[in-house]
Amino acid sequence: MEQLTEKQIATLFTMKPSAALRWLENKGLRIRTDAEAMSAADHAMSFGFANLSRLDIAQDIVNGLKEALDNGQTQQQFIKNLEPVLRAKGWWGTREEIDTETGEIKQIRMGSPRRLATIYETNLASAYNAGRFESMTANSEDRPYWKYTAVMDASTRPSHAALHDKVFRFDDPIWKILFPPNGFNCRCRVEALTLEGVKTRGYTIHSTVRIVSQEISGPADANGDKSTTVVRGVEYTDGETVSTFYPDAGFDHNPALTVYQANPDTYSVELARPYT
Repeated sequence: MEQLTEKQIATLFTMKPSAALRWLENKGLRIRTDAEAMSAADHAMSFGFANLSRLDIAQDIVNGLKEALDNGQTQQQFIKNLEPVLRAKGWWGTREEIDTETGEIKQIRMGSPRRLATIYETNLASAYNAGRFESMTANSEDRPYWKYTAVMDASTRPSHAALHDKVFRFDDPIWKILFPPNGFNCRCRVEALTLEGVKTRGYTIHSTVRIVSQEISGPADANGDKSTTVVRGVEYTDGETVSTFYPDAGFDHNPALTVYQANPDTYSVELARPYT
């Protein structure tokens, strides 16, 4: 898994946080009673944390994210502030739980510095990029061409590097799916350009051919059954050929375009009541 340095985060997140903070404020908070209650698409629209069904603890994490963004806290400060709160409420480390179907004892992973680091990086990256999408869309008449930009170092995923410097119109379907982040700890961003800028820098304007999808198999459960997740991707023109890009599972949605819709059938009666 790629690890972001504070310098890289500072370089990526150069915009004022007002739009990003508004996105965090508008993002819903949904807790779940089982692993299937929230789909990958749900996570793009609303906060939800695995192995966490207590609303107060989930709210503590969300409040910590908002405070970190509002006050410019580093990842280390975010973890330092939250760890004693989560420890005091018993949501830290691992705990044992008996599988009611198999009788086996499972190790349930709760809070840890590494997990909080991933929560911080993923959610703040989504917030800043959602804010960036908003401002770029508002300025699309003047800068209608958007360029995908990867960091291009040894830690960059090859598939993300392949999209580096690819230019698409702002209204191309690709941005409904592949507006960063496109995976955990993704450091990619999008830059808006004028037509003159595209020509001056010698870029080619690409376009989406079609939206595609593939099934990704998850780990096997105690019975040997594997769950599958459908991930959307994009086929796009790449010179005289057509290339395909798939984001990581759960990242095939542009968070700035999603509105959470809860499915009451996947929640317990008490959790579903607010939606019904």
